[in-house]
Amino acid sequence: MKKNCYILFLILVCIANAIYAQTLDTTIGTVAGGLSGKLPRGSTVVMIEFETASEDLANHVIDEINHNLVTVGSVRPVERRRLNAIRSELSLSIQGEVGDDFAQRIGHMLGAQYIILGSISSVADQYIIRFRAITTETATIVWSFSQSIRSDIVIDSFLRTGGNRTANAPVTPVTTTTPTASAAPVATTAPAASLAPTTTVSSAGYPVGVVPSVTPPAPALRTYRIGDIGPAGGLIFYDKGNNSGGWRYLEAAPVEAEFQTRWSVHGTNVDNTRDGIGNGRRNTQLIIDKFKQTAGEWDTAAQTADTLVFNGFNDWFLPSQAELDQMYGNLKRRNLGDFKDEEYWSSTENSSIRRDAFYQNFRDGRIASRQKTWNRYIRPIREVPGP
Repeated sequence: MKKNCYILFLILVCIANAIYAQTLDTTIGTVAGGLSGKLPRGSTVVMIEFETASEDLANHVIDEINHNLVTVGSVRPVERRRLNAIRSELSLSIQGEVGDDFAQRIGHMLGAQYIILGSISSVADQYIIRFRAITTETATIVWSFSQSIRSDIVIDSFLRTGGNRTANAPVTPVTTTTPTASAAPVATTAPAASLAPTTTVSSAGYPVGVVPSVTPPAPALRTYRIGDIGPAGGLIFYDKGNNSGGWRYLEAAPVEAEFQTRWSVHGTNVDNTRDGIGNGRRNTQLIIDKFKQTAGEWDTAAQTADTLVFNGFNDWFLPSQAELDQMYGNLKRRNLGDFKDEEYWSSTENSSIRRDAFYQNFRDGRIASRQKTWNRYIRPIREVPGP
């Protein structure tokens, strides 16, 4: 009788392991579902690395994560070819940078709001797979996942271990970018070494193994210096020293977002534009509102800046005269930002000569006004919050 009970127990254990210890690819599907449910709909995400002993396995996991995210359709993964291009570029320009700072830099350059990092480590005849999502802006963890998975043909084909790695066998980090610091362990519902399967679905409705992070308090905002790369991949050119009005810094768009057009098609007057710092967004909206009511005023400087979407950011506007001057002094004069030795439009109308608007010559810094119907260069800017 005891022997029969023992055999029955072994059979039940084997069945439980077969049911509850997920395979690699089914786990990837769970991860993609968790990310799609947690991150804001329409977000752009990029998976930077997957730490494992096999670079081929890392590539497989990243490709499968991207495929599943595209299938679900809630968030937008960055294409691998774009990630690989940035990786090649950064390996030449910032060799030696590692960890979350490095991942944030890539995220900024690719216009991703969220970065996905992952790893796999062995425990007896199974593996612990972990993922975490962090914000590109502050590197705050917004989602995490930890799951025991059984050795399967996919893992074995990449690691060539037959599923017999021991708990003491080290896993050498291999990434799809440059070597980075190991990702911090993600909290799990049970110690990592425990292989006891669970059949419980959380009351919040998350899939088995998904451990959502507790919503943290508002993260500390990043401090920038003049000339630093901003959240949208441009350059910080002004710091007012406090976060009043929801912003502290001004960021100039990269040269790729620069364009050339008229301030106004017909020289339409716009009342009450201002020249001071902090007025560019207001001026831009005044111009847009006026032009909406004016026949034939289309595709002008303010309208084009307002509709610009670059690196995932859509809050650009035309700088005021004083903001344009700060951009010239803090960037152009320091040979930053790839500005041309040409005239750039501001959003400030000349209140004395209503047919004119102010521009600045970036060859010598001279400020003057010009008829609004002339074509000039535009470098959009945006506001950035700070501590």
